[in-house]
Amino acid sequence: MTGDQKPVEKMRRIYQKRRNVLYRGLRRLACGSRSPRPASTPGAKCRRQTSESFSSLLLEQAAVVCTPGNGFGAHGEGYVRFALTVDVPRLEEAVERIGKVL
Repeated sequence: MTGDQKPVEKMRRIYQKRRNVLYRGLRRLACGSRSPRPASTPGAKCRRQTSESFSSLLLEQAAVVCTPGNGFGAHGEGYVRFALTVDVPRLEEAVERIGKVL
């Protein structure tokens, strides 16, 4: 913690940019939260189905992997979560694929 923090700051900016791209894309598709931009990974609200069935739908029809919100406890049901471990173009592609399914 006392060493050079420049690499940490660089990584933080990368993840912040990825979060912003995904957050804006999900909002545009009307499945993102209407709350202020989250500090970390944004989630998507499931449409008239469980978080598990929605995540299966996205995997099977959009080839997009997400985590059912019920894995985060009862309050997570009705939402899915996405990882920010891929680059911006892949996140944009994921949003596009999700849009075609919805």
